[in-house]
Amino acid sequence: INIDKTAPTLQGAATTAPNAAGWYKGDVTVDWTAEDGLAGVDPATDPANSVVEGEGDDLGTGEVSVADKAGNVAKASKGGFKIDRTTPAISGGATTQPNTAGWYSGEVTVAFACTDALSGVARCPDNEVLSDNGAGQSVKSESAEDMAGNTAPGETVGGINIDGLAPQTTADNQCTKTNGWCTGSTANVVLASADQTGLSGVKEIRYSVNDGAEQVVEGASK
Repeated sequence: INIDKTAPTLQGAATTAPNAAGWYKGDVTVDWTAEDGLAGVDPATDPANSVVEGEGDDLGTGEVSVADKAGNVAKASKGGFKIDRTTPAISGGATTQPNTAGWYSGEVTVAFACTDALSGVARCPDNEVLSDNGAGQSVKSESAEDMAGNTAPGETVGGINIDGLAPQTTADNQCTKTNGWCTGSTANVVLASADQTGLSGVKEIRYSVNDGAEQVVEGASK
Protein backbone atom coordinates (compact mmCIF):
# COMPACT_ATOMS: atom_id res chain seq x y z
CA ILE A 1 0.00 0.00 0.00
CA ASN A 2 1.49 3.32 -1.13
CA ILE A 3 0.29 6.51 0.55
CA ASP A 4 1.45 10.02 -0.38
CA LYS A 5 -0.45 12.92 1.19
CA THR A 6 2.19 15.57 0.59
CA ALA A 7 2.13 17.91 -2.41
CA PRO A 8 5.31 18.24 -4.41
CA THR A 9 7.49 21.33 -4.13
CA LEU A 10 7.52 23.82 -7.00
CA GLN A 11 10.08 26.56 -7.43
CA GLY A 12 10.75 29.02 -10.24
CA ALA A 13 13.92 30.82 -11.17
CA ALA A 14 14.79 33.23 -13.97
CA THR A 15 17.05 31.73 -16.61
CA THR A 16 18.99 35.00 -16.86
CA ALA A 17 20.12 37.45 -14.20
CA PRO A 18 19.13 41.12 -14.10
CA ASN A 19 21.79 43.79 -14.46
CA ALA A 20 23.68 45.19 -11.49
CA ALA A 21 20.82 47.59 -10.74
CA GLY A 22 18.29 44.74 -10.65
CA TRP A 23 16.60 45.54 -13.98
CA TYR A 24 15.85 43.66 -17.18
CA LYS A 25 15.23 45.39 -20.50
CA GLY A 26 13.41 42.48 -22.21
CA ASP A 27 11.31 39.38 -21.53
CA VAL A 28 12.25 37.24 -18.53
CA THR A 29 12.01 33.44 -18.84
CA VAL A 30 11.25 31.53 -15.64
CA ASP A 31 12.13 27.85 -15.41
CA TRP A 32 10.14 25.69 -12.99
CA THR A 33 11.59 22.87 -10.91
CA ALA A 34 9.23 20.35 -9.26
CA GLU A 35 10.27 17.68 -6.77
CA ASP A 36 8.41 14.95 -4.87
CA GLY A 37 10.01 12.49 -2.47
CA LEU A 38 7.28 9.87 -2.46
CA ALA A 39 5.04 9.22 -5.44
CA GLY A 40 7.15 11.35 -7.71
CA VAL A 41 6.16 14.18 -10.03
CA ASP A 42 3.59 13.40 -12.70
CA PRO A 43 5.54 14.35 -15.87
CA ALA A 44 2.32 15.21 -17.68
CA THR A 45 1.77 18.10 -15.26
CA ASP A 46 5.34 19.42 -15.22
CA PRO A 47 4.90 23.14 -16.09
CA ALA A 48 6.60 24.68 -19.09
CA ASN A 49 8.73 27.79 -18.73
CA SER A 50 6.85 31.01 -18.07
CA VAL A 51 7.66 34.26 -19.90
CA VAL A 52 7.26 37.56 -18.08
CA GLU A 53 6.41 40.39 -20.48
CA GLY A 54 5.44 44.04 -20.22
CA GLU A 55 7.04 46.81 -18.21
CA GLY A 56 7.02 47.56 -14.51
CA ASP A 57 8.92 47.31 -11.25
CA ASP A 58 7.05 44.30 -9.78
CA LEU A 59 6.04 41.89 -12.54
CA GLY A 60 5.32 38.19 -12.11
CA THR A 61 4.50 34.93 -13.84
CA GLY A 62 0.99 34.30 -12.63
CA GLU A 63 0.13 30.99 -10.97
CA VAL A 64 1.34 27.62 -12.27
CA SER A 65 0.73 24.16 -10.86
CA VAL A 66 2.18 20.66 -10.79
CA ALA A 67 0.89 17.33 -9.44
CA ASP A 68 2.53 14.21 -8.13
CA LYS A 69 1.50 10.70 -9.15
CA ALA A 70 -0.73 10.46 -6.09
CA GLY A 71 -2.73 13.47 -7.27
CA ASN A 72 -1.44 16.03 -4.77
CA VAL A 73 -1.22 19.46 -6.42
CA ALA A 74 1.22 22.29 -5.73
CA LYS A 75 0.76 25.85 -6.97
CA ALA A 76 3.31 28.64 -7.15
CA SER A 77 4.10 31.96 -8.78
CA LYS A 78 7.26 34.00 -9.16
CA GLY A 79 7.25 37.76 -8.92
CA GLY A 80 9.37 40.81 -8.20
CA PHE A 81 10.80 41.19 -11.70
CA LYS A 82 11.69 44.69 -12.90
CA ILE A 83 11.52 45.29 -16.65
CA ASP A 84 12.13 48.60 -18.42
CA ARG A 85 12.05 48.45 -22.22
CA THR A 86 11.81 52.19 -22.92
CA THR A 87 14.80 54.43 -23.56
CA PRO A 88 15.17 57.59 -21.48
CA ALA A 89 14.07 60.90 -22.96
CA ILE A 90 16.56 63.71 -23.63
CA SER A 91 15.56 67.36 -23.87
CA GLY A 92 17.86 70.27 -24.56
CA GLY A 93 17.98 73.99 -25.16
CA ALA A 94 20.12 77.09 -24.83
CA THR A 95 20.54 78.36 -21.27
CA THR A 96 20.10 81.97 -22.43
CA GLN A 97 17.77 83.72 -24.86
CA PRO A 98 18.85 85.42 -28.11
CA ASN A 99 17.98 89.03 -28.80
CA THR A 100 14.70 90.03 -30.42
CA ALA A 101 16.19 89.39 -33.87
CA GLY A 102 17.09 85.82 -32.89
CA TRP A 103 20.86 86.33 -32.60
CA TYR A 104 23.47 85.77 -29.90
CA SER A 105 26.57 87.96 -29.71
CA GLY A 106 28.79 85.35 -28.04
CA GLU A 107 29.12 81.70 -27.16
CA VAL A 108 25.98 79.74 -26.34
CA THR A 109 25.67 76.98 -23.74
CA VAL A 110 23.18 74.23 -24.57
CA ALA A 111 22.05 72.22 -21.55
CA PHE A 112 20.52 68.74 -21.67
CA ALA A 113 18.17 67.03 -19.21
CA CYS A 114 17.01 63.41 -19.06
CA THR A 115 13.95 61.65 -17.68
CA ASP A 116 13.00 58.00 -17.31
CA ALA A 117 9.65 56.88 -15.92
CA LEU A 118 10.72 53.44 -14.68
CA SER A 119 14.27 52.49 -13.81
CA GLY A 120 15.60 56.05 -13.65
CA VAL A 121 18.45 57.81 -15.42
CA ALA A 122 21.92 56.31 -15.15
CA ARG A 123 23.73 58.69 -17.51
CA CYS A 124 22.74 62.03 -19.04
CA PRO A 125 24.84 64.03 -21.54
CA ASP A 126 26.87 67.03 -20.42
CA ASN A 127 26.26 70.57 -21.62
CA GLU A 128 27.66 71.61 -24.99
CA VAL A 129 29.08 75.03 -25.90
CA LEU A 130 28.82 76.68 -29.33
CA SER A 131 31.29 79.51 -29.95
CA ASP A 132 31.66 79.75 -33.74
CA ASN A 133 29.96 82.52 -35.70
CA GLY A 134 27.21 81.45 -38.07
CA ALA A 135 23.49 81.14 -38.67
CA GLY A 136 21.36 78.05 -38.12
CA GLN A 137 23.96 76.17 -36.11
CA SER A 138 23.16 72.95 -34.25
CA VAL A 139 24.73 70.75 -31.62
CA LYS A 140 24.14 67.08 -30.85
CA SER A 141 24.47 65.64 -27.38
CA GLU A 142 26.01 62.37 -26.32
CA SER A 143 23.69 59.43 -25.69
CA ALA A 144 21.74 58.81 -22.47
CA GLU A 145 21.22 55.56 -20.58
CA ASP A 146 18.72 54.38 -17.98
CA MET A 147 19.30 52.00 -15.08
CA ALA A 148 18.03 49.07 -17.15
CA GLY A 149 20.67 49.67 -19.82
CA ASN A 150 18.40 51.17 -22.49
CA THR A 151 20.32 53.76 -24.51
CA ALA A 152 18.83 56.81 -26.19
CA PRO A 153 20.68 58.42 -29.11
CA GLY A 154 21.90 61.98 -28.76
CA GLU A 155 19.46 64.89 -29.04
CA THR A 156 20.05 67.65 -31.61
CA VAL A 157 19.33 71.29 -30.77
CA GLY A 158 19.40 73.57 -33.80
CA GLY A 159 18.50 77.03 -34.99
CA ILE A 160 21.25 78.81 -33.06
CA ASN A 161 22.54 82.04 -34.60
CA ILE A 162 25.80 83.55 -33.34
CA ASP A 163 27.38 86.80 -34.54
CA GLY A 164 30.29 87.89 -32.39
CA LEU A 165 31.84 90.21 -34.98
CA ALA A 166 31.01 93.90 -35.22
CA PRO A 167 30.09 95.31 -38.64
CA GLN A 168 32.65 97.54 -40.36
CA THR A 169 31.88 101.15 -41.32
CA THR A 170 33.63 103.21 -43.97
CA ALA A 171 33.44 106.98 -44.41
CA ASP A 172 33.64 108.73 -47.81
CA ASN A 173 34.32 112.45 -47.62
CA GLN A 174 32.58 114.05 -50.58
CA CYS A 175 33.84 117.56 -51.10
CA THR A 176 36.08 119.69 -53.30
CA LYS A 177 39.59 118.90 -52.19
CA THR A 178 42.93 120.63 -52.51
CA ASN A 179 45.97 118.65 -51.45
CA GLY A 180 43.65 116.25 -49.64
CA TRP A 181 41.85 118.99 -47.75
CA CYS A 182 38.20 119.91 -48.23
CA THR A 183 37.67 123.50 -49.29
CA GLY A 184 34.54 125.44 -48.67
CA SER A 185 32.30 125.72 -45.60
CA THR A 186 30.76 122.21 -45.67
CA ALA A 187 31.57 118.63 -46.55
CA ASN A 188 29.38 115.57 -46.98
CA VAL A 189 30.47 112.37 -45.26
CA VAL A 190 28.82 109.22 -46.59
CA LEU A 191 28.83 106.35 -44.08
CA ALA A 192 28.46 102.76 -45.30
CA SER A 193 28.43 99.68 -43.08
CA ALA A 194 28.71 96.01 -43.93
CA ASP A 195 28.51 92.88 -41.81
CA GLN A 196 30.36 89.64 -42.41
CA THR A 197 28.76 87.36 -45.00
CA GLY A 198 26.13 85.07 -43.54
CA LEU A 199 25.88 86.82 -40.20
CA SER A 200 23.19 89.04 -38.73
CA GLY A 201 23.53 92.06 -41.04
CA VAL A 202 23.60 95.77 -40.28
CA LYS A 203 20.70 97.05 -38.20
CA GLU A 204 21.65 100.72 -37.85
CA ILE A 205 24.50 103.22 -38.01
CA ARG A 206 25.32 105.35 -34.98
CA TYR A 207 27.34 108.51 -35.48
CA SER A 208 28.00 111.96 -34.09
CA VAL A 209 29.10 115.24 -35.69
CA ASN A 210 31.86 117.30 -34.07
CA ASP A 211 31.59 115.25 -30.85
CA GLY A 212 27.92 116.09 -30.58
CA ALA A 213 25.07 113.87 -29.44
CA GLU A 214 24.94 110.37 -30.86
CA GLN A 215 22.53 109.97 -33.73
CA VAL A 216 21.05 106.74 -35.03
CA VAL A 217 19.90 105.97 -38.54
CA GLU A 218 18.30 102.68 -39.64
CA GLY A 219 19.97 100.70 -42.38
CA ALA A 220 23.49 100.27 -43.71
CA SER A 221 24.23 103.69 -45.16
CA LYS A 222 23.94 107.37 -44.23
